[in-house]
Amino acid sequence: MAVGFPISNFECDFVIFVALNRGYRYAKTKAKTGDNLGVMEPVFYVLPIDKVKTAQKQTANWNKVYLKDIAGVESTLNAWQQISHFLSVIG
Repeated sequence: MAVGFPISNFECDFVIFVALNRGYRYAKTKAKTGDNLGVMEPVFYVLPIDKVKTAQKQTANWNKVYLKDIAGVESTLNAWQQISHFLSVIG
């Protein structure tokens, strides 16, 4: 499954993508896994806007960004220090 989000406004410095992990959407997935039904703690990706712009897919109806298309996406996982650093540089 491709995890992503639509975005059309880029007037920001960061995008926070939150995977709520509330469980599997489809009953077939539940039956295959036999695990905790996909319920886990939320996951936060702190994405600089330039990375989001680079990864954006411009289609007819949606301007979608997929996590798999963002270079170094794992390094953005819970990377709140990026915002602190950014604020200290501009402040």
